[in-house]
Amino acid sequence: ILIEFKEFEVEYHAEVKKPLREKLCKTLAPGIADLSRKCHFIGWKQVHADMHITLNSYIDLVCQLWEAKFLVPTNDSNHKKFIQGFLSGDSGVGIDEFVQYIGHLNNLAGGTSDGSTAPFHALLYSRNDEGDLVATRFENLEQMRELIALRPQSNPQHRPRNNDDPDGNESGPTFDF
Repeated sequence: ILIEFKEFEVEYHAEVKKPLREKLCKTLAPGIADLSRKCHFIGWKQVHADMHITLNSYIDLVCQLWEAKFLVPTNDSNHKKFIQGFLSGDSGVGIDEFVQYIGHLNNLAGGTSDGSTAPFHALLYSRNDEGDLVATRFENLEQMRELIALRPQSNPQHRPRNNDDPDGNESGPTFDF
């Protein structure tokens, strides 16, 4: 999945200054819109004593700035619910669909013939060969392609493990990050 972070929710309005975002939104088709909702998100912090992050579908929030077609109502999700959805497989996509979406973004990027230098600062959340969750930051589409080239040969699944507490009672699943 891709998550583009903003410090505050109102900062998503600055996306209107980015020609590639406008191109993404104005050329949106139903299939790519559905794929984007599964793997491309925008997030921002909430002001609380402890860290709270709110996430939303990137296209459904940002593409409202251009009154794009094929949008659905936005649905804010807190980071805990979002992460649990990712870990359970309710959000995110497999590597083939992810590569398809990145290919679409790359085709929109322009600049160089392959779009490799188009700035695209984001985090890539994926699973390594052992199925563990890994977050990697990248600065442009070329770095993202390099990360994708490292993809595992299989499609690893995250496997929760059960821990027992010292008294022998099952404490439920825990996840290694």
